[in-house]
Amino acid sequence: MNVGFSQKLPLAGKRWARKVRSEGRVPTHSIYTRSQVARAVNLAAVMGWAAVSVPVAFTTLNPPLWFASVVIGLPIAFALCWLIGAPVLKRIMRKEVSWTAAALWGIIISTLIFSVQVLFNYSISGAPTPFGWRVMIADLAVFLLKGMMIGVVVRWAIGPGLPNA
Repeated sequence: MNVGFSQKLPLAGKRWARKVRSEGRVPTHSIYTRSQVARAVNLAAVMGWAAVSVPVAFTTLNPPLWFASVVIGLPIAFALCWLIGAPVLKRIMRKEVSWTAAALWGIIISTLIFSVQVLFNYSISGAPTPFGWRVMIADLAVFLLKGMMIGVVVRWAIGPGLPNA
């Protein structure tokens, strides 16, 4: 006799999902509104662009580079944040985000974005040299610190969420 998976386990399928939701392990709704999540993603994109582009572009006296930094850099920042950061933020903002969690998730999201950059550079220029690896690790450390700070500032700007939701 062929017995299905849900028949073998006592709490499988829909009953298991209802039990888990009723016990509070998986929130059925977010305590942050959709507009707060969108504002968090947009704020992270603008701050990420500023953290990367401003030190490079605006320390030179080259207005065409400033213009290119805005015209090219901002769309890339928004695309990366909406493609990589938004799904993560939607998931973690289902419940209240603590300051420590904001810093940790800022590091995790910036690691994912840095990984995309490394893969893109590797596909264009090949494997880095030993010196290139050292430079990349130093860049990663700075990028992770910036991501941590962005996570904390976004948490400060968004707030603790709606406790009654």
